Amino acid sequence: NGRLCLMLCLPQELGQLSHSKNSFCDLLVYSYSSSWCKPCHKIQPFYEILSSHYTKQSHFFTIDVDQYDEIASQYNVAMMPTFLVVEGNQVLGTYNGSNERELQRFLKEQLGRSE
Repeated sequence: NGRLCLMLCLPQELGQLSHSKNSFCDLLVYSYSSSWCKPCHKIQPFYEILSSHYTKQSHFFTIDVDQYDEIASQYNVAMMPTFLVVEGNQVLGTYNGSNERELQRFLKEQLGRSE
């Protein structure tokens, strides 16, 4: 079972999480989406499956940009879906799009081998 979280916390709480090191993992993966974004809905189930493969390496989050536009602005997210791998406050990698193979390749490249 992966650790996929829908963004229900306040933006400042997300900032605290991204700045702190935790005992579970060092990397955070953000999926930026919107309720009106059809490609976002298409890729979301696959993103959830992938999240279960990297439970030791990272925490996965889905962020609705309509609800949390400040967070999207913080990372200059301009299109959806956008996926970011973040350590501390530094973006290590970005993938824009809804191609399952490309997303899988991106996460493998950023996070290493899956479990």
